Amino acid sequence: MNLLLVDDEVITINTLKIVIPWKEVGIDEIFTASNIIDAKEILLSQSIQIVITDIEMPNGSGLDLISWMQGQTPDIVKILLTCHSKFDYASFALKNGVLDYILKPIDLEEVQNAVRHAVRKVQETFSIRHNIKRQHQSDLLVSEQFWKNFATGLYSSDDYEYIILTARQQAIHFDQNRCFLPILFSIDETEQKNQHKLDATFSFSFKNILNEVILENRADPPAIMLSPSLYLTLPDFSWALSESEITSRSRQVSSFLDTYYTIHADFFIGSRTPVFGIHSSVQKLKKEAEKLKNHSIDLPSSASIVTKIEEIILQNLDKPITCEEIAKQVFLNSEYLSRLFRKKTGKKLSNYIIEVKMEEAKKQLRTTTKAISTISMELGYGNFSHFSKCFRKICGVSPQEYRENS
Repeated sequence: MNLLLVDDEVITINTLKIVIPWKEVGIDEIFTASNIIDAKEILLSQSIQIVITDIEMPNGSGLDLISWMQGQTPDIVKILLTCHSKFDYASFALKNGVLDYILKPIDLEEVQNAVRHAVRKVQETFSIRHNIKRQHQSDLLVSEQFWKNFATGLYSSDDYEYIILTARQQAIHFDQNRCFLPILFSIDETEQKNQHKLDATFSFSFKNILNEVILENRADPPAIMLSPSLYLTLPDFSWALSESEITSRSRQVSSFLDTYYTIHADFFIGSRTPVFGIHSSVQKLKKEAEKLKNHSIDLPSSASIVTKIEEIILQNLDKPITCEEIAKQVFLNSEYLSRLFRKKTGKKLSNYIIEVKMEEAKKQLRTTTKAISTISMELGYGNFSHFSKCFRKICGVSPQEYRENS
């Protein structure tokens, strides 16, 4: 546990640092500041649990610091030091959550008792929050299992009375008239390198991500793990985000997994589904996921698809070609196409498109006298500054510098 001492009197700080047996009262590290500017920097950059601050200081008082802390770091326990026992100070301390108010000259035993009191307060707060968090996680697991029973078909309309009773006992909001928008996330577990990642820790993290990104309303069922590679979210249809926003956020989740876990996930969005239609809707989404997973069986070899992609890019250098447009030309899902291309080449398709265009730009800069803006337009870049930015990113220099050095 860490403590910050704030006082413009150096002798006071040094005395407290030396005389108080900090380890004995529960403090691991002491930070010091002689003004509130330095104090704020420490509070924002370090892990501080307790602050002892003088009131009367130049360039901002301890009261100013306490007021600022109420907005920025309200959980830190605060103790005030002052030479004056003014009623206004005591009143301010009470209103701003100050734990103790110590008068100077300082009684060292009083300071030790105040710090012990503060340490106990921090520990109590931590314990309460830990218990709340643990209870919250327990409630989420109970709620997840409740809604999972709908997704797996364990609950049906015949079980209505039992469902109502269970919902009441478990304090779960249940209304048979609610409708949902099922979203199924299918994680690629075919690659051996991914199989060890799909453990309980990953499941916990991924469900939290889905709860944060996809499910905005607390009344929504929590994210559900149907299997190590299948996850379901059920945002309430009546207040669900727009389809485009849902799609955008689902892509963010998929991109996050790809970036931080190197795991690929496809997502499938259903349609308006009543409570007792969740099972059939999930089954349809699972079939879509399975169909996509097995789609490669009916396709030409991945090598020939990559060759075709390269041909399409070369044939469309003058256009702002995208992954989605290429996918349409080879009759594949864009997410699957990007995954296949990356698996075969080690490169993201979007990055490869830029690389090919920049190679052509370099060739034209070396072999022609065309204006750089013309080359930019001929390569599908309507925005010249965007072209220059891409060129510099790939080549390390601007188009003009490249031409001059060629």
